[in-house]
Amino acid sequence: MDLSLEPSHTEEERASFLSECKKQTEKIGWLTDALLKIARLETGLIAVTKISADLVKTVRDAVSSVTAQATAKGLPIIIERLPDTLSFAHDPVWTKEALCNILDNAVKYTKAGSITIALEQGPLYTHVDVADTGIGLAPEEYAKIFARFYRVRGHAAQRVEGTGLGLPIAREIMRQQGGNITVASELGKGSTFSLFLQNC
Repeated sequence: MDLSLEPSHTEEERASFLSECKKQTEKIGWLTDALLKIARLETGLIAVTKISADLVKTVRDAVSSVTAQATAKGLPIIIERLPDTLSFAHDPVWTKEALCNILDNAVKYTKAGSITIALEQGPLYTHVDVADTGIGLAPEEYAKIFARFYRVRGHAAQRVEGTGLGLPIAREIMRQQGGNITVASELGKGSTFSLFLQNC
């Protein structure tokens, strides 16, 4: 039965009902897509292919994808230690997706302050750091957050919508390129996620 068409409901109630249905449908669609994505990554049905491409452009494209969301919350995204260009062996499409997942979380879990993104080259790895001033993590949650469907504990975290799949997808993308993701955090002060890529 279509409750939105019941005559006892006001126009405002029907609009609210339809809006909520749309939100839930979109959420289910995103969850299904994320589950398929991680399954295909893990089984090799989706290939993460490293090519020589501009890593700086990949980073800036990822930042652009969350800029509107951050601006709406009054959160500046500060870019530090980023050269004009850097030809680097990586999969630009999937690396951008991994970065987008990290940046999306940074925006979601940061109420006030800022988000800082920086790139640093080392002898073996190059890493992109995403630092926020959000709710932070307890040390015992560092490993747990990369498990499927895990949600950070605490009232502030539980109020943020999410599926618990963004970080597992991001880590799998980095692993398939010979890299990894690490986290350093302090509860109530923020987190820094570092995405490592091999220099090769």
